[in-house]
Amino acid sequence: MSNESEITRRKLLASVAVVGAGSALGGAGTHAALSDREEATASFQAGRVILKVSPETQEFGP
Repeated sequence: MSNESEITRRKLLASVAVVGAGSALGGAGTHAALSDREEATASFQAGRVILKVSPETQEFGP
């Protein structure tokens, strides 16, 4: 039987390091996105939207 498919300590350690680094980067990105404190000024209103698409007019809303 071939010895090529055997997992060595070096390969295992490298795999664990890569997975750990990827997890750390993903966690840091998630933390940055969820802890952002930027304020936005926006207003939302209920109403009606009229989309004019040539040659028809479509109305959406109550």
